[in-house]
Amino acid sequence: MKSSISIVVPCFNEEEAVPIFHEETSKILKSLNLDFYEFVFVDDGSKDGTLDVLHILFFVLTYAFLTT
Repeated sequence: MKSSISIVVPCFNEEEAVPIFHEETSKILKSLNLDFYEFVFVDDGSKDGTLDVLHILFFVLTYAFLTT
């Protein structure tokens, strides 16, 4: 059986926290030797640059999804 996990991340004005969260969580997920993992980021109308940061992650990563 293949192992996989989806991490759903609600975001509201988390411009500075999103990259740190992604980096640290990715390290943990990679150490688990999963067959597949993905991040689902949900921006809830942030007024800071959260959405810009999420767009960068979305275009750079193949395992990130973005919904607003």
